[in-house]
This record gives sequence, C-alpha cells and structure tokens, in this order.
Amino acid sequence: MSRTCYPEATPREAELQRQLDGIQSQVTELNRALIEVAENPELSSEVHSFKEKLDELESENLTL
Repeated sequence: MSRTCYPEATPREAELQRQLDGIQSQVTELNRALIEVAENPELSSEVHSFKEKLDELESENLTL
C-alpha cells in the first residue's frame, strides 16, 4: 500500500485517502487473481467447485 502524504488534507480527508489507497490495492490484487484463474482452467474449475460447496453449506445453514 502506498503511503502518500497529504499535508493540506484534513484528518478526515487523509483517512479517506488511506482507505481509498487500500481499496485500490485490493482491486489490483483481485484483478491479478482473476487473470491467474482465467489463465488456469484447472484452477478455475477448482474455484467453481469450492463455490458450489460454499453455496451448499450456506443453504444448509439457512435452513437450520
């Protein structure tokens, strides 16, 4: 995460900018992961399988 200094920003603006920087870093990481999954069909299949299992478990929990 970048540590940009905003000397003229209010504390609230500086905090919002830090949060934005963090979100932008997360988006970058998610995009890298998306590319990796798209380039690796086996991994994509595994992710899909895990998602189906998660959905199944969530459904079971909702009916408890």
